[in-house]
Amino acid sequence: MEMMQKSLLVVFLVLLIGCNGEQSKKQSPDKQDVTQLLDDSDAFSNFSSLSLIPSQTSTVYRANEGEWQFNLHSYLVRYENKFWAMWSSGPVNESDRDQVIHYATSTDGHHWDPPEVITDSPVATDGKPGLVVARGFYELDGNFFALVGYMDSIIGLGPEVYKRGWENLKLLRFEWDGKTWIDRGVFLEDFLNNYPPLPIRDRLFMTRRDGAQRKVYTVLSNTLKGEKWTSTPLPEESDLARMSEPTWYIGPDEVVHLIFRDKAREGFLYHSISLDDGF
Repeated sequence: MEMMQKSLLVVFLVLLIGCNGEQSKKQSPDKQDVTQLLDDSDAFSNFSSLSLIPSQTSTVYRANEGEWQFNLHSYLVRYENKFWAMWSSGPVNESDRDQVIHYATSTDGHHWDPPEVITDSPVATDGKPGLVVARGFYELDGNFFALVGYMDSIIGLGPEVYKRGWENLKLLRFEWDGKTWIDRGVFLEDFLNNYPPLPIRDRLFMTRRDGAQRKVYTVLSNTLKGEKWTSTPLPEESDLARMSEPTWYIGPDEVVHLIFRDKAREGFLYHSISLDDGF
């Protein structure tokens, strides 16, 4: 992918007008067979005919000249009657090692306070700054956390990163104490998520990539406390498939859906489902 400088971070707030009550009805597992999408093109929505939802675009952060020109990995949540945004800020490129993790808050989602720093880059084993990446907010038992991915270094964003991997990869956790972010240390070793954990029944669910192979796993905690995690590799069609940047949601029928893009650039999106609560 061609590198781009992103000096402007914006947020889109969408107002849902309504929903179809029929979607809340329990569906039988046979209706969740994703091969239907391949066999019957009518199963896809006609996207060009869908109505646009009213929305407003607002600026969260605009970089000053020469400062934090690359801004990416944005997350947005609602907590304590505020909107909270976090993102990675690099001097020039996404792979710059001396990034910082910014956050900002807003009462209405359109007017944002000046950004502040959750954390900068810890020193790597070579004495230089490592690389930190924003990984999202989540709330647990009334406590508010920010997750930050860390690695000693990353070798570009092309084929080289798949040969060498992500060195000393770990997921860090920071807790909001009402005034500032407290470093709670390493949350999970050899772990890079794309989105923070959310509950599925009595467990927490996330996706993970490891440092050596960048393979995708699903991970489930033993309880809603998130103290112990079980990691399961995602089945792949071939060794060439590079599942990346998974997004996931739970349907009204309680089926778990995972959507991936393929970094092998074969022109596909991948869809995987779980009928057993993410196991």
